[in-house]
Amino acid sequence: DYLLAKSFPCTLEGYTRAYGTISQTWGGASVATMVPQEGARAFGYACKLNPEELEILNGYEGYPSWYRRDKVDLKHPDGTIVQGEVYITNTYEPYKDPCAEYLTACQKTEKAYYDLQTGIDHPYTSHEEVKITVKRAYDLEETFVYPRS
Repeated sequence: DYLLAKSFPCTLEGYTRAYGTISQTWGGASVATMVPQEGARAFGYACKLNPEELEILNGYEGYPSWYRRDKVDLKHPDGTIVQGEVYITNTYEPYKDPCAEYLTACQKTEKAYYDLQTGIDHPYTSHEEVKITVKRAYDLEETFVYPRS
């Protein structure tokens, strides 16, 4: 709740989520990254972090070894563009189905986007709906160009 109070829903144009890196934290399964894709849009939320909070998040995300932070333009619901950063994987690994705990974390992120967007407490999407998004991203991943560090 503390972070959501400092957050706003946003759209990242020209990117989509892909599940192209493995995380031991999440049981050796695939976890999300953002990849450029013409015409795509990714929905989520941005959080205004102070330097101490960003340092904590960097550790959790494995920055800079696992993920890097790229500057991006985020579209606020009122149409204004806000400069932000997004974590993008430094490595690509073959897809493995995400674990149930990770799918639950994805559900919470999706729910937060809709709750922040509308001000209404939305129900969680099902794991099956999240898996459809995961599968769609996986089916498209051969078209992605993954930057190498």
